[in-house]
Amino acid sequence: KKIKQYKTSDLEKLAQQGEDVDTRLFSEMRTNIGLVAGEHWMKESSKYWQRIRDDKQLSDEQRLRLTKNHTQRITSIYRNGIERFAPGVSVYPKNERELQDQKASEMHRAVWEHIKAVCGWDELRGTAIKHFTELGEVAAKVFWKMDTGPVIGYEAQMMPNPATGGMSPVMNEDGSVAIDEAMPVHAGELTIELIPAYQLRRSRGATSIAASQYLIYTKLVDEENVLELVKGDQAAANKIKNNSKENLAFDNNSGRFKTMEGQTVVKEIYFRPNKEIPKGYYFIWSGDVELAKGELPYGCFPIVWAGWESITGSPRCHSVIRHIRPNQVEINRASSCIAEHQVSIGSDKIWVHANQKVTQGAFLPGIRVNYYTGTKPEVTEGRAGDQYIPWVEKNIAEMYQLANLDEFMQEVPQTADLYTQLFQRLSQREKFVLPGKKIENFFVDLSKLCLKVYKYSASEHAVINAIGVDEQINLSVYKNSSDLGYQIKIEPQVEDSVMQMGRQISLNHVIQYAGQQLSKNDIGKIVRLSPFLNREEMFNEFTMDYDNATNDILSLDRGQYRPASQDDDHDYFLKRLSTRMKKPDFEYLPPGIQQMYVQRKGEHEQLKAMQLQELQQAQSGFIPTGGYGVACDFYEMTADGKTKRVRLPSESVDWLIKKINSQGSVLQAVSELPGGTVSNIANRFMLSSSNTSPKLV
Repeated sequence: KKIKQYKTSDLEKLAQQGEDVDTRLFSEMRTNIGLVAGEHWMKESSKYWQRIRDDKQLSDEQRLRLTKNHTQRITSIYRNGIERFAPGVSVYPKNERELQDQKASEMHRAVWEHIKAVCGWDELRGTAIKHFTELGEVAAKVFWKMDTGPVIGYEAQMMPNPATGGMSPVMNEDGSVAIDEAMPVHAGELTIELIPAYQLRRSRGATSIAASQYLIYTKLVDEENVLELVKGDQAAANKIKNNSKENLAFDNNSGRFKTMEGQTVVKEIYFRPNKEIPKGYYFIWSGDVELAKGELPYGCFPIVWAGWESITGSPRCHSVIRHIRPNQVEINRASSCIAEHQVSIGSDKIWVHANQKVTQGAFLPGIRVNYYTGTKPEVTEGRAGDQYIPWVEKNIAEMYQLANLDEFMQEVPQTADLYTQLFQRLSQREKFVLPGKKIENFFVDLSKLCLKVYKYSASEHAVINAIGVDEQINLSVYKNSSDLGYQIKIEPQVEDSVMQMGRQISLNHVIQYAGQQLSKNDIGKIVRLSPFLNREEMFNEFTMDYDNATNDILSLDRGQYRPASQDDDHDYFLKRLSTRMKKPDFEYLPPGIQQMYVQRKGEHEQLKAMQLQELQQAQSGFIPTGGYGVACDFYEMTADGKTKRVRLPSESVDWLIKKINSQGSVLQAVSELPGGTVSNIANRFMLSSSNTSPKLV
């Protein structure tokens, strides 16, 4: 049978098969939630537990149960360590030397920051790590939700049309369509939904989750939302209401399966793209009511998954709790025995014969006197359960050893030296490499999927809001970028206070030893290409020339000509254009685009020659002669043959100094240009000098 012909009964069979093959693991995952929460013993709601509590033949000592919850502490240590090890991801160019890749990665990085802000990334990341640590698996579904996001318009008011028998829009007096303000139209929004691992089912014969032909997601949804999907179909609505009364769902609060009032079970199955269905396929149903089906939007499989520790022969994984569970049971049992001994035996006891008695005597300051007849009474010392303490301590130590945290519990000496702190931090992170790498890869896959869905689903207006109005001219670079695996790469990004301080020290060293050799444009390029130092307002003056030149070069590559401006930094633009024209791929550009580069470069050479001519004209002008006299270390011969010290007007000296500096800086900048460019500027300068009014040719 073809996938598109599946009925709800066929889908229910697939869901039941996925439940049957992993039933034991799902039960373990659910009990892990109770172990972390401190609910280690049978719940009071159980009939068995209630029978024991109410049985008159059982003594009070048999009902005493204590919990020493080390499981919660171990999982918290792992969560904190993983949070420091793999806090997030960042986008980098696939080929760092290609300008197109650099710009694409920069824009995707801006979009990723926008997605994180919209989706509440910090909270979502913490919850994902909690699932990963406690359940042993973490999964997330990424989709574009159309009924959220900013309002971009309203639907038209509709009325019955007797002529056609259908509905027609209501028109205003001016001929425009009347809108219904109660029916807003939203732009949509990217949504990341974490999936508890015990609600995710795979195909029965799969050897891994990635190789599973399909994944099934079972969840509880508000009944009203489901009824909205079958609006107008009363028979389907009645079936959904019956499903809400009959379907059982696991309640984390009570730890039991029960019907949830006002909610119904909805199942979603997603088939991976293959030869038969190149774009994949999905079904959504509740009971025997089909809610939706179709090809996967843009062919994107919407679920990503990662596991803690794989089970040999099974595609599923388990958490660290499986290894420490027996020790936790022994710690609770022995701790309960200690409490039982303290209650049953407790304090010291006095034993006397039946025909003897002990009476109270006189009281003296600090002395109590008792009288007894017959043999001396016997005193039995109380018990505090000390015999169980070594066993409890042994299990606690073994528990942390099994969790590979015995070294982590050692005290780390504190030091003020930053490099020592960096080494200590890196050595601590090594303890979380195995689980940390897996959750790190999960975040990388999740970010790739988010960026892909956003690129295909978001409107141009939404993208511009994410990347900034200044990047609107490069919007086509973002929309037309290749798959993320080919053009840009997403790598893990480690971010904490010590790492930030380490980067700051490294940057200080670079500026200290190489800062004098770096120009303003060089520093701006470093800042612009660094994902950690890119702060728009702080370094705007350093990056504006780089941004302007980059945008112009990208426009030329697209065949959009942008003429040179008089206010451009012609020295910098000539260097950038010359470098681009020497790239290996330049000769493969269309001849028209190559000619645009030649024309643009010629404009900058002409404008540079005009600047030199204006400088020469300024130099041939009148010299100011005002101001007070300034004595100079220069002597001239007088008419009578004597020498005297020259005195010049202060304005003349100041003018001379400025002109020399200006001429020197211009000549120095020109001398640093490529040889062919200097020759072109010189020729244009000589040509312009022969004309009284220079023009741009």
